[in-house]
Amino acid sequence: MNYLKTTFLLFLITSFLFVSLGFTTFSDQSRVSIITGKIKNYEKYSNTKIVGLCAQGFGPGFGPDIKEAKVQSDGSFQIEITQDEPREFVLKPFFNVHIYTHPGDRVELTIDLDNTGGTFFEGNTKEDNTKLNQYYLDGFFTHERTSRRIVESKTPDDFLLYIDSIYRVRQNLLDSFKSKYSPSNRLYNNLKALILNNHYQQLIRYGLFINRNSPGVSKEISGDESFRYFNNVFENLNKDFGQMTSHPSYEHSLSLYQAYLLQLFMPEVKRTPDLKESKAFANRVVEISKKGKPLLNDHLLLSLGSLIIKSNLDHFDSLRSIFEKNIHSADIKALLRQKYSDQKRQIYSIKPLEEFSLEDVMVSEEVNRLISENKGKIIYIDVWATWCSPCVTDMIESRNSVANELMKGDMAVIYAGTGIDQNACEKFIQNNEIPGEFTFLDEEAAKYIMNRFGNHALPFQIIISPQGEIVGKGNRYRFTSYETQKMFDLLRKNRQNEDESP
Repeated sequence: MNYLKTTFLLFLITSFLFVSLGFTTFSDQSRVSIITGKIKNYEKYSNTKIVGLCAQGFGPGFGPDIKEAKVQSDGSFQIEITQDEPREFVLKPFFNVHIYTHPGDRVELTIDLDNTGGTFFEGNTKEDNTKLNQYYLDGFFTHERTSRRIVESKTPDDFLLYIDSIYRVRQNLLDSFKSKYSPSNRLYNNLKALILNNHYQQLIRYGLFINRNSPGVSKEISGDESFRYFNNVFENLNKDFGQMTSHPSYEHSLSLYQAYLLQLFMPEVKRTPDLKESKAFANRVVEISKKGKPLLNDHLLLSLGSLIIKSNLDHFDSLRSIFEKNIHSADIKALLRQKYSDQKRQIYSIKPLEEFSLEDVMVSEEVNRLISENKGKIIYIDVWATWCSPCVTDMIESRNSVANELMKGDMAVIYAGTGIDQNACEKFIQNNEIPGEFTFLDEEAAKYIMNRFGNHALPFQIIISPQGEIVGKGNRYRFTSYETQKMFDLLRKNRQNEDESP
């Protein structure tokens, strides 16, 4: 689930960049910038057939768009781009060549591959682009990488100080560059935006690690602290970008970052399935989305609507008018309606998974006994381990709900622990007063059941109907989730209908 969420988050921001920078609806020549270049001594480097512009500097930076052009036999090339705001690019495959353009600019450059740093600019951007490349050549901007290894090796407060120190060093280096080279205001603003955006990339990536419960971080940060962290980043976004409204890209970047942060807030909303909270969240997204372009707005609302549909269909029913009113594109509205219909059909119809049988679950004598003793009940099996942070967090958060369901007398909840330490599993169950049945799977049994059901990440769940059929499997059936609770309701309703039938 966490992998899918992270994958979705990376897909969303790539879509933002693609939509906001790649789509054009008017052929306004004042927005068309032309980059004309020539590779000197091209006969020596004729294996370079294609050059391309990779956008960088604005937005969270996942999946930069590329505009490509063929290199002619004499080494010349020309790339046309339509842009709504200033952009910085690197030239593929010459990633040490940086190009900065405003809408309508004409950039002329010669690349001398026999001369280190030999890129020579002409045209109306000559001064800016020459100084921009000097900025990188002199090493004023250094690329510290925010790796998972670094994240896990530091406490939250230490890591935030580490990120802040990098930001301050880069700001000081930029001031030194300004003093030494006297760049134009527009180039200086571009470089300042680059540093600021890189700073928030690191903060947001750190937020991703918090939500993914990564080792070394999840032990330090609770849900409340995570929410406080995001609020702090969100407020700083408004403050930092608000100070630089003269640069048109800042507002664009701000809307992207705020949208991305709102996606990270979503797990907190999903943890508390309260309609008032969901409505307030949706209204916040609408307000943020108004700062972007219509298509960007529509894709953000599509993403939010999709998340709410997955989280709680009843909430989406109540909030549907917000999406219908604020999404401009008829196609995107239709796509959101289709997602709703698909999810409703999936939740409100239970079909046995015919490729699986009860025998697939009978992996030990203890499991066999527990299933036999609870024949005719809904059986919920949760495969977990003490080292799995999402597993133990969900078990603790759902224990009251589990206890309430067990009181109805028609359900059994079996926690199947895995790992190398059975005592650690039993101790966790006892110390946290987890209701339900407990069994431990040895290495062979755990490997078999995970391979058989195609799940190689924990936790994962198996749901057995009162008729003894496998009706659910995977890691999306968190006990308190909307989808799981709806499945329980339908299984009970089906059982009742069977009992009442003549």
